[in-house]
Amino acid sequence: MAGCWIAVEPLGDMALLFRFADESAAMTFARLVRSADMRQWGVVDVTGAYRTVSLHLGSGRWNKEELINTLGALNYQADIQPPTKHVVPVCYESGEDLDWVAKTLGLTREEVICAHTGATYTVFALGFIPGFAYLGWLPNLLSGLPRREVPRTAVPAGSVAIAERQTGVYPSSVPGGWHLIGRTPCQIARPESGYFPLQSGDSVSFRAINAAEFLALEGQDIQKAV
Repeated sequence: MAGCWIAVEPLGDMALLFRFADESAAMTFARLVRSADMRQWGVVDVTGAYRTVSLHLGSGRWNKEELINTLGALNYQADIQPPTKHVVPVCYESGEDLDWVAKTLGLTREEVICAHTGATYTVFALGFIPGFAYLGWLPNLLSGLPRREVPRTAVPAGSVAIAERQTGVYPSSVPGGWHLIGRTPCQIARPESGYFPLQSGDSVSFRAINAAEFLALEGQDIQKAV
């Protein structure tokens, strides 16, 4: 595994930032480090974000060169923690922008829904509010839409949206500029209780539901795929 990263740089005094050639390499490295017991080397947290992985280090003494050499000796063929898979139910009937998205892309509503539910997405990063996961990549059929010129001042919690090459779910009601194609009745995050089921490197798929199912599932947690 030595040399799998393309650069290593300090991230403040207590973290290292590893850069990779692509998202897949970064997410695999993050899972590998999480699977290994790196506490003796001072690693207390691992955060993946697109093509980077940051290793956060404890207050104890640690040696940068020894840590990097140890990471370079880890074995990709060893048992790596597999990505957690989540299934998010979505009522596309609630998508305020679904008709506009379909028309703009030259598709029918059904084709948009089929394309969106037919893909499996990777959690590439978490931001811009607690619990918001940036999921990619959208199928080519749905890619390329820029963000709205005028963002909404309030997007309903649970809204499922797309923009450019990504999709995501708003965990709470906040301003937002992505295009709303549906809504989930389930809880994506509960910051007040520390519930954040989606983590970088996880995989997410969407399942279409109707209005009756939306009411039956309202307020439940999202489910892990079996």
